[in-house]
Amino acid sequence: MRHNAFDRYASAVLFAGGALLVKLLLAPLLEEPGPFLLFLGAVAAAAWRGGVGPGLLAAALAAVASHVFFLAPLASPADESLRLGLFVLESVTVAVLAGLGNRPPRPALDPERDRMEAGLRSAAAEMRAVLDSALDAVVGMSAEGAITFWNPRAETIFGWSAAEALGRDLAELILPPTDRENHRRGLQRFLGTGNWPILGQRIEARGLRRDRSHFPLEMSVTARREAGSWAFTAFMADITERKRAEERLRHQLAFTSAITGHLGEGVFAVDRDGRLTFANPAAERMLGFPESELRGRPLGELLQRRAGSEPTPDDLLGRVLAAGTTVHLDGDALLKADGSTLPVAHTCSPIVTGSEVVGAVLVFHDVTERKQMEERRQQLLVREQGAREEAENANRMKDEFLAMLSHELRTPLSAIAGWAHILREGGLEPGEAARAIEVIDRNARVQGQLISDILDVSRIISGKLRLEKKPVTAAAVVEAALDTVRPSAEAKKVRLEATLDPGAGHVLADPDRLQQVVWNLLSNAIKFTPEQGLVSVRLARQGRQVEIVVRDSGDGISPEFLPYVFERFRQADSSTSRPHGGLGLGLAIVRHLVEAHGGTVVADSAGKGQGSTFTVRLSRHSVTGEHAARTAAPAAEAAPVPSLDRLRVLVVDDDPDTRGMMETVLSQRGAHVTAAASAAEALACVEKETPDVLLSDIGMPGMDGYALIRELRERPQARDIPAAALTAYAHADDRGQAIAAGYQRHVAKPVEPAELVAVVASLAGRA
Repeated sequence: MRHNAFDRYASAVLFAGGALLVKLLLAPLLEEPGPFLLFLGAVAAAAWRGGVGPGLLAAALAAVASHVFFLAPLASPADESLRLGLFVLESVTVAVLAGLGNRPPRPALDPERDRMEAGLRSAAAEMRAVLDSALDAVVGMSAEGAITFWNPRAETIFGWSAAEALGRDLAELILPPTDRENHRRGLQRFLGTGNWPILGQRIEARGLRRDRSHFPLEMSVTARREAGSWAFTAFMADITERKRAEERLRHQLAFTSAITGHLGEGVFAVDRDGRLTFANPAAERMLGFPESELRGRPLGELLQRRAGSEPTPDDLLGRVLAAGTTVHLDGDALLKADGSTLPVAHTCSPIVTGSEVVGAVLVFHDVTERKQMEERRQQLLVREQGAREEAENANRMKDEFLAMLSHELRTPLSAIAGWAHILREGGLEPGEAARAIEVIDRNARVQGQLISDILDVSRIISGKLRLEKKPVTAAAVVEAALDTVRPSAEAKKVRLEATLDPGAGHVLADPDRLQQVVWNLLSNAIKFTPEQGLVSVRLARQGRQVEIVVRDSGDGISPEFLPYVFERFRQADSSTSRPHGGLGLGLAIVRHLVEAHGGTVVADSAGKGQGSTFTVRLSRHSVTGEHAARTAAPAAEAAPVPSLDRLRVLVVDDDPDTRGMMETVLSQRGAHVTAAASAAEALACVEKETPDVLLSDIGMPGMDGYALIRELRERPQARDIPAAALTAYAHADDRGQAIAAGYQRHVAKPVEPAELVAVVASLAGRA
């Protein structure tokens, strides 16, 4: 049976008042962070007894009581409003459900109740609209950590739709992996103890978007009891742009502070009232005031205009502030702490924010320092002239180097081309023909060495020169270098003497590069030593180091040039009448290689005509007895040149001369050679007959050597053909790329005939 209207609404007031009284009495004993639980019971009771109207009245009274008595400023006003709004939404829902559940059947519509229900729907829609249009993400979470609410802004920020997010684990969905465990521990601690420090606080954290990117966010979290369990609401804002702006501001402030802090000029900032708001360290130092005494003082107390000067200090500042123009003045003075004045020249400029002039900056300097400035300018001029001279010297050295490079490259080319022409004409005696071939071979090697030096310097400059270090016997390296230079020493009639300590031991080194060091030093010594001169090399152990000393009785080095002897492109004599050739790269390469091995190299000379001494020091390396025996073992006798009889070899090179040379060399050793000028032609040859060995260039038009070997490795009949890449791409990276593509060997051009035969024999298993 329904009660009359007065009873129903009076009971709603009583229920709400009773809940308030109980809440006030029990407040000291309750630990729950929210004020709403008892009020929800009052709303439900009022709605059940009196219907929707009394339920809504109880909800309104509960909301007012909560706001007045219990909502403390735990978070921002926006958070408080949202919490209260969520309570109102929940209360309205409870009132409607309870009221409708207790409503008896009625034959006709109750206009008053219809209006109330329409108002309820409108209020719920408005609250939903507020949440949907909120600028922050609003995310609800259950005590189990599942997402229970997800507004449109959350969809925008995190990239997940509400349908995708609801029910998902919040930590897994929107927190970076490194933050998830902390979140879960905090939640469990709260459920167990009621303590979670982040509640009611505005904190900064990291969020995780759908694309797995991280971003900074600011959030506050509230908790409430709901149906006997805890529920949480988080209000989150993407602060990426704010962080960027803060970072830019920090950089700008640091930049400005660094500038003003290191300026030699004094800097004042004044507000619109003409009072100082800032003074930089230079201003404090120049005037003797600490900034604390300067700040707040009127500029007019410090700035003293020249007699008869216009405008006055106040007028000057007023003009800058009013017109927003910059004023440059000279000959004024500033008051110092000791009562004296400092003559200054200064510039006064407005500080503009938007379209408003909010203050001015005064930059001044002591005009008594002008002479010092002029002296500094003169010094700068001298330094500039010195830098110009250095640049001109560098340009001159570059021009000299290019001229030397042209000369050094053209000289062997001239000999090669000349003797090749003579051989082509024919008519030479056997002895003359042999001499022509020897000249061509020698000059080709000279040119090859020049190119190697240039490439080494290029690798040094680019940082791509790599070492393959291993324990090597120092004596063996020096002996190998001696064997290499002995023919040139004999040809020049220069005596070679070697004193090698067999107990010098091992060094951790790239044997080829270390031999290059000794070879360069010996070659230089022989080049600059006259006939009947002496070049000696000594290898000795010096404590924990191995010392290699190369000494000659040659031209010597002048004291002026000695500091530059290891610099690139430096030569004591770069004139066209110089007696010795070369590019001036050898010693620069020596220094870099020695330092790359962790050693040192020094040059010494008593002067011109007194000979030179170069000393290399490297750290000794301890090795096991077995390894020592292996690295110290003498080289085996040269193996006989292998036979290539009836071996089918496919040679691929787009250069006809190189292709013809390889075909001739291999044919002379008995191989059946098929030559191809392109990768496409090589593939056609393989279709006709599978070769025993493949030799291919890398750089070819159309399909290169890498593509060729990859194509062949895909074909069953060619999958196992032994192959070597013969190429001018000779870096360590090129070797690795060739092996990765499918070649078994990588051979750098130019290749010696004997090496070519050995490579083919090795690939065919005949080595």
